[in-house]
Amino acid sequence: MGLFALNIVLFALIFFIDFKLPLGVAGGVPYIVPVLLGVWYPKTFYIYLSAVTGSVLIITGFFVSPVGGVLWVVLTNRGMALFAVWISTLLIILYRNKSTELGKSDEHFQRVFQAPLFAIGIYAAEDKRWLDFNDRLCELLGYSREEMAQLTWVELTHPEDLEQNLSLFNDTKLGSSNNSYSMQKRFLTKGGSIVYSAIHVECIRNADGEPSYYILFIEDISKRIQAEQELEFQKHTLDEHAIVSITDVKGTIIYANDKFCETSGYSKKELLGKNHRILKSGEHDRDFYKAL
Repeated sequence: MGLFALNIVLFALIFFIDFKLPLGVAGGVPYIVPVLLGVWYPKTFYIYLSAVTGSVLIITGFFVSPVGGVLWVVLTNRGMALFAVWISTLLIILYRNKSTELGKSDEHFQRVFQAPLFAIGIYAAEDKRWLDFNDRLCELLGYSREEMAQLTWVELTHPEDLEQNLSLFNDTKLGSSNNSYSMQKRFLTKGGSIVYSAIHVECIRNADGEPSYYILFIEDISKRIQAEQELEFQKHTLDEHAIVSITDVKGTIIYANDKFCETSGYSKKELLGKNHRILKSGEHDRDFYKAL
């Protein structure tokens, strides 16, 4: 409300000066000043209202100001003042709309950035230091925000995965056509434990096409990797101590472990795609199948 009151006072003051000065001196141009305050108005309606008010006063000033100046110069000045008022109004509205769009875009990005599903970090292209990161990244790796800000992703990467990661990073840094990469890698937490992750990295370039910064998305896949490792261990244990074959619903062999091949005398290539009748093809005597 204070801004609107200031706008009224400015219009009144400018009109008073315009009313006192002869035509050809003021020219109506000062009316642009209160219109420019529209940048800070809460609603677009007030911007248009200010422009209309300024236009009315510019035209009114032409009729009520003391006579003076050359008519065509006076008309030109007033016309240019009207033009300036409405050009300023349109530019202000475009600016506000763009600012609103950017604000919404930033709001959407912040919602994604702070989502608990992914750890997200933004780091500089040159020194690889964090420019920003969400709380999930700190939580995942066990660092405070202050500690994390002093580190780079290189220092957090498992040494055995660093060479591949740097190679992919350099490919995006040196090649303007390659703006992203994905890989599975291991991070080291503050306590020294390993976090298995699937990462996706986007390279954001400046107007010259040079890398400006990178956005890193991290999905924690530790539980999945551990489950796969446990399953592989169980499979290995079973293969070492049992004869195993797996068939589909039609009885076709789709898997046979090494012990099954060793015991049956057939290779995996010979067994896969066949059914268990192959075991009674005459390759072995009855005692063998009884033992099997």
